[in-house]
Amino acid sequence: MTQKKISYIAALALAGLLTGGAATDAAAANQFRGNACIITASPACAALGWSVGNCAAARFYPPNWNGNANRTGLSLYWGYYAQNFTYPSGSMVGAVMRPLQASGIGNGMFTYSATGRIAGQVPAAPVAGAPVLSSTIYINGFEESCNVTLRFQGQRYPLP
Repeated sequence: MTQKKISYIAALALAGLLTGGAATDAAAANQFRGNACIITASPACAALGWSVGNCAAARFYPPNWNGNANRTGLSLYWGYYAQNFTYPSGSMVGAVMRPLQASGIGNGMFTYSATGRIAGQVPAAPVAGAPVLSSTIYINGFEESCNVTLRFQGQRYPLP
């Protein structure tokens, strides 16, 4: 009888932890992970090795989402090269190109300036439990004089 009672109590405790853990994971999520693909590229991109169809693993950090700071961040991982674009003053959604802090690492580390905006995003303003995000992102100065449009698609991370 005692053994059954302990098992029953243990099962209740485990159920409580699992239920509480799922809610905590959704609230703790602060990024979307997925991919970003170049869907348009200016003529200058070809000389630098960038073209339509190039895709990277990506992380996107929406501003003021689940405890994030009031900044937008996009990190791209191209295999042997990585880039980060940050707008430190809020959202990039809208028609206005915003100044971005850009950095890269490949054969050395470097920083540079770029501009960008998010032309469209679904959902437009993600709520805490939003499971997926899709964005169309314009970046001028993606690398040197190369300008691109990226399509980002990702899922909330960590997932419950």
